[in-house]
Order: sequence, then structure tokens, then C-alpha cells
Amino acid sequence: MFSPRLELKDGYVPPTSSPTKVTDTQQPTRESENVNLALNKLSYQTTTAGNYVAANGNDGDLSTFIHTGNEYRSGRDDMWTVDLDVTASINRIKIYNRQDSAERRLNNTLVSIHNTDLDIVASENIIFDVENQLELEFDFNHIVGRFVRITHSTSDSTSFLHFAELEVYGSILAQLPTALPSTSPSDSPTYEVPTLEIPS
Repeated sequence: MFSPRLELKDGYVPPTSSPTKVTDTQQPTRESENVNLALNKLSYQTTTAGNYVAANGNDGDLSTFIHTGNEYRSGRDDMWTVDLDVTASINRIKIYNRQDSAERRLNNTLVSIHNTDLDIVASENIIFDVENQLELEFDFNHIVGRFVRITHSTSDSTSFLHFAELEVYGSILAQLPTALPSTSPSDSPTYEVPTLEIPS
């Protein structure tokens, strides 16, 4: 069973290799170009303010949002990550900003696609076209990945990462079982959750 650990790094490290793309022998097992692959998948964030948990960022509800907190900041970047639970050929990522206030905080952040080892395979800077932009869309040319992450620099101690929703569109290449049901009897089985590693 694969159990990823999200390692938090100080700052963005650019990819060391070229993005992986779909080959002729690696065809999708199911077409899902119009299906949001991130919806209700397991998500994580480095810190949490109040009840603004990571799951708010991919719950399909624009009235909720994620919000990082003050813990463990100390100059380290804020990150939010979703595990698609599949290997996918990613064509498009759509981000909905927080709808009520402080929209500017999402400007100058980074959205990135990662493989199963959490190496970056593609990324785009989030730069607003207009002030306080509410929706952003990024096109990717069949980039193969499993995780999608938003990284926000904490150089400004008064600025935090928050947004309403992230959607990922593409084609599923392979299912990756990441959750193991518990052996105890239950109508709602529990699952083993990947750990979040915070550097000392």
C-alpha cells in the first residue's frame, strides 16, 4: 500500500526533469475530461485556521474555503495538496478564489502538479489579470500526475493561503488504492491516512 508523506520545503524548488506526458502505449482506462477528479478526494494543508479545513478546498461548495493558520509558519511556505487517488493525464486546473474578502492573497502563488513521489512535473504561477480575481483557469497538455498543490509564500506574516475550490480535469490512467479499510466491523469503515511531515 502506498502511503505518501507530504514534506514541507522552504520555498519553491523548480522541477529537475521535463514533465511526463501520455505516450501512445499509456492510454486512459476511462475518459473523464468533464469530471472533476479532485472532488471530495483526500486533501491536506500545512496549518489550519479555525474550522477552515483542507477538505473545504475540494468539496464542491464555493461558499466554503480553506484557510491556513499561524502554526509552524516561521518563514516556511503555506501549502494545500489534494491526492487525486489516481494517476491522471491532467489537462486543466480551475481555481475559485475566496468569494467574500481578501481575494488579493491568492495572487503570486503557485499551482503545481506532482507525480506519485511528490516531485513537481509541471507548475504555473497564479497571477491575477484583474484586481481581486475570483476565478482562474490553467491549461496543461496531458501532464501525468497524482497530486495537485497550491503553494503560498509566507514572507508576509499577515498573509495566509485561502481559496474556495480547486478543480482538476483530465483522464484517468490508473487507479491507485491508497486507503485500506479497517478490519474492525463497521458500517462506515475507517482508513489509514497518509502522514504530514513537519520539519523541525
